[in-house]
Amino acid sequence: RWSFAAASTAQELYLVPRKLNVAELNATSAFKNLSAEEKRYAHHLSRAAFAGARACLQQTSPESPDIFALATSIFADGCEQAKERAASSGLTPEEIEDIVNYFAQFFGNMGNYLSFGDTKFIPRVAADKLATFVQACGNSGDVEQFSRVRDRMYSTRDQELLLGFPVSAGGNAVSTYYIGDVSRSDMDLVQ
Repeated sequence: RWSFAAASTAQELYLVPRKLNVAELNATSAFKNLSAEEKRYAHHLSRAAFAGARACLQQTSPESPDIFALATSIFADGCEQAKERAASSGLTPEEIEDIVNYFAQFFGNMGNYLSFGDTKFIPRVAADKLATFVQACGNSGDVEQFSRVRDRMYSTRDQELLLGFPVSAGGNAVSTYYIGDVSRSDMDLVQ
């Protein structure tokens, strides 16, 4: 483990940036202009996409589904409500923003690895600060969920910093995409 306060240039690559461009997408007026049939279609397409997202999470990393469950629970009432609850927990505004940025990046990539580059990203705050946030914003189930996923979420072991061919099959990365008894020759055959 390494110190967040004294992160080296190499380690800085894995921390979520302090400034993220997050835009709210409001489709209310466009949705109102749809026919009843188009609204039903859009609704069911959205529900299917949300349900299918779990398959993407499963294929990203072992911890991604658990982080997703944690985040959707914590932010169920909205981001501003979570920030307000966290403000009374002793966390600084910068720490709260760093935590929110982590989850925003997680949702934007549908997992805790960048969708372009397959590089892991970790929260910019220490795990005890994120635990404080979860305690302030979540429920007892969220606290338990975080305790289960905490070590994987913060791991900087070399074999967990990239997505790719798994260590168990002779690779040097993490994968839940390649499962079972898969070898490099199997992968080459499929490609």
